[in-house]
Amino acid sequence: MIKQTIIIFFFFLGFAMILSAQVKSVETYLTESENLRMESRFEEAKNLLLEAVAIYPFDSDIHLHLGLTWAELAQQTSQTGDMVNDMMTTMEGLNKAFAEFEEAVRLAPGNYNAHFYFGAYGVDVPVFFGKLDQGVSHLETAKSLLEIKFPDGEPEAFTAIYRYLGQGYYLQERYDEAQKAWEKVLELAPESENGDAARAGLEILSTFNVTTGNENETN
Repeated sequence: MIKQTIIIFFFFLGFAMILSAQVKSVETYLTESENLRMESRFEEAKNLLLEAVAIYPFDSDIHLHLGLTWAELAQQTSQTGDMVNDMMTTMEGLNKAFAEFEEAVRLAPGNYNAHFYFGAYGVDVPVFFGKLDQGVSHLETAKSLLEIKFPDGEPEAFTAIYRYLGQGYYLQERYDEAQKAWEKVLELAPESENGDAARAGLEILSTFNVTTGNENETN
């Protein structure tokens, strides 16, 4: 009887080890999905990450990457030419992206990337999505997390946050704060993509009298 018990124990132990060896790690899923996304194979990346979520439902980064993939799929769909169907599919994809971003933040409230990408997409999508205020809030949280991590400042890390904060503040009609955010981008990284975006935002502020909504008159 003891001999049979030992045999059964080692049988199940070996079976468990085989199953364990066949399951990919979180890092493997993230690396493979990132490679697929870099090749614009978003559908394959989505399916891979859906598989990963089923295995690792409580991993914040997997939900974040699935959200990014849904957003990229939505962007890809919006460029196919069928306006009505594309709009519906794009909205569905973006809503799924935001749901994954929310889950990533819920699982790991200190996940900087989850806050940043929720914020960046939140202020970048059309206002009718209703994500603007949440987007600004998540960007402000991401900024606070970075300030803790880099108390002496880190230009490359902060420029993207200030860029999107400027955009969000502008859409909320908080024009003074938008101006300060965009000026901060130019202070940190003037010759960059974020710098170009900030410069364009500041030009809008200087071209239009945003406090009254009237274009500045030139004499």
